[in-house]
Amino acid sequence: MTKKWIIVGAFLVIIGLGFFGAREKSTLQQTTKPPEKSETAEVKQTKTELQIKPLPSQETKLHEVKLPKQTTTKYNDSVLVTRIVDGDTIEVDGIGKVRLIGVDTPETVDPRKPVQCFGKEATQKTTQMLLGKKVHLESDPSQGEKDKYNRALRYVFLEDGTNFNKWLIENGYAHEYTYNLPYKYQLEFKSAERSARESRKGLLVAYCLQLTNSPATRQVPN
Repeated sequence: MTKKWIIVGAFLVIIGLGFFGAREKSTLQQTTKPPEKSETAEVKQTKTELQIKPLPSQETKLHEVKLPKQTTTKYNDSVLVTRIVDGDTIEVDGIGKVRLIGVDTPETVDPRKPVQCFGKEATQKTTQMLLGKKVHLESDPSQGEKDKYNRALRYVFLEDGTNFNKWLIENGYAHEYTYNLPYKYQLEFKSAERSARESRKGLLVAYCLQLTNSPATRQVPN
């Protein structure tokens, strides 16, 4: 009997040792388990970029926004010069008579006045450069649309962009002329006349200046 209990006790001891051994091993594994890897800076940055990246629909809307176009048209489409009245007045297709702004050439066609010095030369030069040619016209709000003779008031530009009004002055075919209010190119035109006067060009030679500045011949330009 005693021997039997000894065997049972020994068996129980063995089972108990096995149980406690397994439990200790499990605890040891838990305490020695390596820590989980932390997110790298690269992974964090990727996640951040994903969070702030706009939705495809938002990107499309941003790209679809159209900025207003800025137009800088200086003058209208080209028109044909059909007739030359005199050095500073022409006729163009679809508009009629056009008086050049800021210039005055010597009179040649006014029946009340004699043909003035260098007037024929100015008319011939305007004819040579404009008749039958395409030009661009530019209006000036400061001068109004038409003068008292119902002529359109315009700057005339050649196809190469040359301001013909200014060209007449700087080459001695016209005086700078301010009718009432200052106009867009007034400073340029006045400077062109000073240059032509200093160079003694065209009607700005001494003989013509003497005639046009005399009281008998000084007239209000038409």
